[in-house]
Amino acid sequence: MRANGAACDFRYRCFGCAHFRTDPSYLPELRAYLSKLLATRERLVAALPDLADWARRDAIPASEEIDTVRRLITACEHALARLDPPIVPPSPKPSSCSARAEQNGHHVPRAVPRMVAQPAPAVFPAVAAETGRSR
Repeated sequence: MRANGAACDFRYRCFGCAHFRTDPSYLPELRAYLSKLLATRERLVAALPDLADWARRDAIPASEEIDTVRRLITACEHALARLDPPIVPPSPKPSSCSARAEQNGHHVPRAVPRMVAQPAPAVFPAVAAETGRSR
């Protein structure tokens, strides 16, 4: 992915970028990414003698990134929970995969009310905390 037609200046740290947006349709990918982060962290912690300290610190996913992905997953789950049940007229014969799922009692959302975004970053966290505008 390119940022404004150029390479990303932030080393592709998408979850920390104020421009990052997601919605509940990406929950499977977010969960898979969280699993990958956790597995990578465990694998690198176990690779103690094989990796220099500086290389391990750089390669291990940051706790902040893991917390951010967890927060995004929770926000997407809450967005799904707020959706009204779909209004689907009864059909004798399902015409699509989602209609078959609904007939089997599974909820298939039709629309997502709004996107989930990261909170605006605080450039000066101490000042933001003093004024009550903390993240």
